[in-house]
Amino acid sequence: MERNHAEATGGGPPLPEMSQTSQAVASLFATSASFHGIVDDSDTVIGLFNIVLRLN
Repeated sequence: MERNHAEATGGGPPLPEMSQTSQAVASLFATSASFHGIVDDSDTVIGLFNIVLRLN
């Protein structure tokens, strides 16, 4: 069995660039305990941003 994507990570296409709004939210929470230790994790940032939008 040949593995064409053996070295690939994430299992999907690359994420699109974060919008300015998403980047602003990420900046607001950059020093928050909820983001501590997470570096450039756009999946988490986008997920949190979506939660914030639902709460409003």
